[in-house]
Amino acid sequence: IFSMTIVDFTEVELQQLITHHVGNKSKDERIILSSELTSIEKDTSEFLLKYFLAPVKPEEFFSFTHTVKLEQNDIYTLAKSIFSNPKLFIAESQNIAKLLYEYSTHPKIKEGELNVAYFSNIVFENETVDAIGIFKSETDVAYLKMKNQKFKFNIHHDYGFELKGMDKGCVIFNTEQEDGYRVLLVDNTNRAVDTQYWVDDFLQVKQVCDDYHLTNQFLGITKNFVTHQFATEY
Repeated sequence: IFSMTIVDFTEVELQQLITHHVGNKSKDERIILSSELTSIEKDTSEFLLKYFLAPVKPEEFFSFTHTVKLEQNDIYTLAKSIFSNPKLFIAESQNIAKLLYEYSTHPKIKEGELNVAYFSNIVFENETVDAIGIFKSETDVAYLKMKNQKFKFNIHHDYGFELKGMDKGCVIFNTEQEDGYRVLLVDNTNRAVDTQYWVDDFLQVKQVCDDYHLTNQFLGITKNFVTHQFATEY
């Protein structure tokens, strides 16, 4: 039986948020960088937190890595800079967007909005930590709005993103800095192309060898034995 890392978002606060547009570089789509923080209506914050954090499951943890040395991992370095000095949030978020744009070259990669968020008051195990969220929204859907006028209703449509979650994202917790931080991933597209450019190229993360990881490995070996060798011998 494995022990799961405890992450509690109950009292989380969204301190800063900025939104950039990142296109596909190989298609000559644009990158649009914001120079100011994103404006959020007061009643919208609750929905935003749900949109960003509801898909984040505290199960498989990752950490930043690099084939040479950790400091050469760009996202690790940018996250470290923001944690050290939150006043650099806007400038470093632009660098995050530029880096993603450089990796957005496969023809199947969609353009979308990149939200970079700074969270506080997250409980991670026995400590309260800050976190940085990097979220990309690509798939917008049509929705209907029904508005009551004086003698009738008007119905029109608009486009937006579903609250069930963004297409891909990550949350970087300000803990275990020397070991590449602790990172949770979101990938609702689950395509090989997205996994390679988002996880392997852009983030460059590896799975943390914790109880959950070891238990999954053991279950995989057991399943393989039961379905192959055991079935063959008996």
